[in-house]
Amino acid sequence: MSSPFRACWFLPGLLLLTASPSLPAADIIWITENTDQNNPPSPDDSGWTDLLTSAGHTVNRLTVTSLDSDPDSLDRMNASDLVIVSRDTNSGTYASNTSEVTAWNDVATPLIQMSAYLVRSNRWKWLNNTGTPIASGPDLQIRDPAHPIFAGITPDDRNQFVLLTNGTVNVTNQANAGNGTVLATDPGTGNLWIAFWEPATEFYAGSGQTPAAPRLWFAGGESANNPKGGENFSSAGETVFLNAVNWMADVTVDPPTVINGSGQEISTRTATVTGEVTDTGGAPPNVTVYYGNNNGGTDPDAWNAGIEAGVQAGIFSTALTGLTPGTTYYYRSFASNSGGDDWADSSTSFTTLTPPTPPTVV
Repeated sequence: MSSPFRACWFLPGLLLLTASPSLPAADIIWITENTDQNNPPSPDDSGWTDLLTSAGHTVNRLTVTSLDSDPDSLDRMNASDLVIVSRDTNSGTYASNTSEVTAWNDVATPLIQMSAYLVRSNRWKWLNNTGTPIASGPDLQIRDPAHPIFAGITPDDRNQFVLLTNGTVNVTNQANAGNGTVLATDPGTGNLWIAFWEPATEFYAGSGQTPAAPRLWFAGGESANNPKGGENFSSAGETVFLNAVNWMADVTVDPPTVINGSGQEISTRTATVTGEVTDTGGAPPNVTVYYGNNNGGTDPDAWNAGIEAGVQAGIFSTALTGLTPGTTYYYRSFASNSGGDDWADSSTSFTTLTPPTPPTVV
């Protein structure tokens, strides 16, 4: 689903082995201070730009110290499809005076803000709060399950899922988005994690600041600063982030296409199964491999089990363990992105080996 706002605001363990030809092509400016603590990744927040380029986007890293006196950087941002402000930013640099704050909020391109420090009322005035951001837990609470940024995600019965693989991110200590829309929160505190503001709408009553184009607050980037603003999302978290990028950049996404591969390295109790995303539809989908000793077809609940293969854009493989010797198993790949879903055309089967009969001792 493409962004419904663009016409209003646009002013002139798994293997990823091959890439699909059908990838999005948004032109993205990544605002960063390029902190490099001499440990991989280098720079510290490069995992995010690697993720974006692997999804087919063109990403240019840009350091801006004073936007209100830097017309060249402003022109570059206004000519792009999307601006993303990294967690690797010192908030005081970007809010040194009212003119600087207004310059950022006047950027005429949609913008995703990942720093909890910059959205405060003593910085860019997105939220009516000056408190110090707090560390999140690993889980995300979805507040608007129908929103396209959550396509391809299977939350639990509380509408939660694991967003982080390690560490934490800084979320706000604010639960109210003012005139914005709350999309997700930290389940432990109820504080904002993802929120959206439409253009030409004051962020909150009394803010005095209105965005020239859509704005999305999406907390992301390691909060412990080692690596500073490092990419630490789970595969499901990466799916939501890439969905958000496509939605904000107005990238058209179609349903993906996935096929099964063969069963390999089959033993008595383990096997490796393969598949391939032959067409991403414009956004690499999240893939799940369903399997069991019965053929569940295209009904996830009819399968014995499913294993997440993560975000994929080509050939993938995953190991199945705990199988029963001498048993026929079936598997079928399922891929989902914000444009829709696809099952492999049919299920594939393999039979685990039967252990040899021990010799008779006489």
